[in-house]
Amino acid sequence: MLRPGAVGRVTNDDFRIAHDVLGHGPARAQFGPIGEENAWIEHMKLFPESARPALTTETRGQNAWVNFGPHLRRHDGSLPVRGDPDFVPPESRPFAEQKFGLLPPELRAVPGLDPQQEPLTRRLAQLIRGVLK
Repeated sequence: MLRPGAVGRVTNDDFRIAHDVLGHGPARAQFGPIGEENAWIEHMKLFPESARPALTTETRGQNAWVNFGPHLRRHDGSLPVRGDPDFVPPESRPFAEQKFGLLPPELRAVPGLDPQQEPLTRRLAQLIRGVLK
């Protein structure tokens, strides 16, 4: 959480604490790609529509980068899996740098909350689970 040499918490540390308690707690979600997706769904149920773009960018975007980003990929674009010599375990993966921006609306839909976007969200969840097999 704290950077070497830092004193006190930064705002992002407070966000991560709230994320762990409010996102992972109710869903009993693990700290991995699927657990992070489930925590994001829990958050989306708690917050108003106006907060969802930033919430999705921070949680779902971070999950996508940490668990499927270019820093993990081989030259051919494939992802190593557990047991491969170049596999990086989740606890050793770096977080993405903080950036300013928002993910597009089609990546913010949650099954049951936004029926219009549900097929895309369901497909994204299938892709996340498929990469993990």
